[in-house]
Amino acid sequence: MTNDQTNRPTINVTSNYQTGGITAHTVHINSAPQRTMGAEHRNQLIREVPREKEVVIWATSGHEESHNFASEIFNFMKASGYSLYGEGPMPQMFIPQLLGVRIRVEKRAEIDVGLMSESDKRAATAPTGIKMTL
Repeated sequence: MTNDQTNRPTINVTSNYQTGGITAHTVHINSAPQRTMGAEHRNQLIREVPREKEVVIWATSGHEESHNFASEIFNFMKASGYSLYGEGPMPQMFIPQLLGVRIRVEKRAEIDVGLMSESDKRAATAPTGIKMTL
């Protein structure tokens, strides 16, 4: 047994007279890649989001990958000293559907985190650039 295996919890699963479904601890079916921020993206946010504005971070409602990426952005902005609205990303339904990330600067700065584009899925990273709309 390696060190990694000794630190894992023991999970016992029992199924009696199961007629369908899956009995397992964790099941990953067609797991989508997760975007992460790189140094370029962090630098772009610092350059394009004014410090004097309150920042709201929106994530596509009901979409786990979008929420996770928006949470990473939220935590980065908080650690960078920005004034943030709420305790985390706020859910939003984007119509039309938003792909990628967009920054809007109005009364406050708003960062919209949409779904992953096809190129993001292939790269499994954040988009090369963040669109900025004034």
